[in-house]
Amino acid sequence: MAGTCFPVSLMTPTVWFVSALVALILEFMSGSFYLLVVAMAMAGAGVVELLGGEPSHAWLAGSLIGLLGFSLLLRYKRKLRRLPSDPTVNDPDLYQQVAILHLDAEGRGRGFYRGAEWDIQLDSANPSPLPEHGYIVGRDGNRLILSPQLPQPR
Repeated sequence: MAGTCFPVSLMTPTVWFVSALVALILEFMSGSFYLLVVAMAMAGAGVVELLGGEPSHAWLAGSLIGLLGFSLLLRYKRKLRRLPSDPTVNDPDLYQQVAILHLDAEGRGRGFYRGAEWDIQLDSANPSPLPEHGYIVGRDGNRLILSPQLPQPR
């Protein structure tokens, strides 16, 4: 018992596994993956003690599992944050035809689509012949962005 700062009775595998279960239950209630990493680290320390390892080895294993888990979790969250969100991916109106009612010199005007008039804007300024129809290539709020030619889907 010399060299340890905790009594041996606290280092039993049962305590590690019960602590891991408590952390897992708290994780289910909070929805945070951080407590899941803590539960995995505690369970790993319990396994080391169950296999006959020293308490210091259990603490070391739990710490290493926790550090590895936290670093993987941070890497995963950073990757999620970098993913571009393209609002046109799930747009059912993309590439649909719009009847152009009138346009001004800047390419803005009104169009008829789905039984209603919409504000529209051409994606290219001053098309040589004024088109009768345009194709939706994007949105700017409630304004439809149109292309005079049907673009190739991505």
